Amino acid sequence: MAGTLRCARCLQPVAWSAAEDVEIRLLPEDAAPRDEELELGADDLDVRFVSGDTLDLVELAAEQVLLAMPMRVLCRPKCAGVCPTCGADLNIEGACSCPREIDPRWAALADISGKPS
Repeated sequence: MAGTLRCARCLQPVAWSAAEDVEIRLLPEDAAPRDEELELGADDLDVRFVSGDTLDLVELAAEQVLLAMPMRVLCRPKCAGVCPTCGADLNIEGACSCPREIDPRWAALADISGKPS
């Protein structure tokens, strides 16, 4: 599997690939356990129950791609993201000249000089 994803912080394209073998056991729907509460083992997680004469491989493939994708994609570990004011990519030196605003919830910490009182 391979493709291009977007960085979660700056939205730059990021190449992605995964080389994972996928094994799914397909069983008829009438072989499914009928217990309301059932503890699954590790071997039970790759079992799908099929009803009828057709099988939707697109759904199975999409599920495996989503499981293989990382939860958070970053172009680099220390990606700075985008400026919340102008939207400029902060990874590019000089791309943003907006003044840095301090979140008012943290403004009181600016008065702390590090000296004990």
